[in-house]
Amino acid sequence: MRGSIEFRYDDAPASYSHTVAGSLWVSRLIISDATKVKLSAVHGLDWHEVSEAIVGVAGLDYFWHDDPKRGLRAIVEADIGSRACVIVLYPVADPSATPTRREAPAPGDTFI
Repeated sequence: MRGSIEFRYDDAPASYSHTVAGSLWVSRLIISDATKVKLSAVHGLDWHEVSEAIVGVAGLDYFWHDDPKRGLRAIVEADIGSRACVIVLYPVADPSATPTRREAPAPGDTFI
């Protein structure tokens, strides 16, 4: 990991883990239209850039974050252009289906 990341909700830090079980492989990335707009408007990124930075890339730096409000998710650090970025990945129950927004993870879910 390049540095420490602290998540804050309602002015209280959330707990997280830097335990990494192995390398993360993202085979498919699903980005909602709202997130595409936010990436562009807030972060100045095109969603294609995000996808190119992590889909099919071996050896991604990541850690698991168990958020009390959002559940288990993978936090990935990747370079997009000259910027070091943090990308949040949520699991989906069925990778072939279009997931609902932040559906609850089930045991054995695939992270995409």
